[in-house]
Amino acid sequence: MKLPSNIVYEKIKLEQHDGVYYKRDDLFAPFDTPYVNGGKVRQGLSLILNNLDYIKNQCDNTIITPVSVHSYQAVVISKICSLYNIKCIIALGATTKEKAIKHKTMYLCKLLGSELKVFSKLGFLSVLLSKINEYTKNHPAFLVDYGMNLTHYTESILGVNAHQTQYLPNNIDNIIIPSGSGVSGTGILWGLAKYHKKVKRVICVHVGPDRKKIMVQNLTPFKLNNYTLKFPRFEMVKSNLQPYGKEIEEYFGNNIRLDPTYEAKAHRWMKDNINTKKEKTIFWIVGCKPTWDNIKEIENANV
Repeated sequence: MKLPSNIVYEKIKLEQHDGVYYKRDDLFAPFDTPYVNGGKVRQGLSLILNNLDYIKNQCDNTIITPVSVHSYQAVVISKICSLYNIKCIIALGATTKEKAIKHKTMYLCKLLGSELKVFSKLGFLSVLLSKINEYTKNHPAFLVDYGMNLTHYTESILGVNAHQTQYLPNNIDNIIIPSGSGVSGTGILWGLAKYHKKVKRVICVHVGPDRKKIMVQNLTPFKLNNYTLKFPRFEMVKSNLQPYGKEIEEYFGNNIRLDPTYEAKAHRWMKDNINTKKEKTIFWIVGCKPTWDNIKEIENANV
């Protein structure tokens, strides 16, 4: 099953539940594996499809992506690679293959045909990138790291998600965005500016490090290149449901599950801090990683 490249611009609807508008990017699920979904799929598809010939002809038909063992991006890239018969290497640090595969994201990556490869005893991204740089001198591969890719592949990493903001209503009191790396939030901010949406508060609820500084840095080139583009001010607030790796269960509407690492924690923050009965609020669902039960369904269906 090959996908048309313009599928990444497919309109995803808003749903209203208990007075809150939910941007349901988890409904962007173009694969035969419905549990791989969301804005990260949109980004990954755009990035890989736009570079498919280069990957196959210049990169030995190989993609390498540095991640943590909790990474949903790794699952997304693994699925796309399996669909297009591309070799996928999941670059890890501060773990072993045996330990990594105990995490559901890594288990699913392996199930989808990816190679789990430990590059370092340290898990810092800078260390992994250095090790990957050495590795690819003799083993050509296309690097997928959304934070790194956004500079050269801006439309794929930021633009495809920015495109979705045009479908939001105007005169919004609050937009709540779950934040990990801050890449999805950066794309949404770009879209809000591009489509001149009026929002009183844009609130990124971060799980893990505060990414505001790097988000501002990533938006700066757009200010320089187009001085008429006015970005909304945004706040970065910390979820009190830490640490990053801790998962919690949270549901909305008709028992719709939120991602337990990011969305669930941001949703709890919203309920505790925003008067959604009086303030027009949008909660942006970036996606939702699968449960162990979902993975077993995939396994039983032979992916």
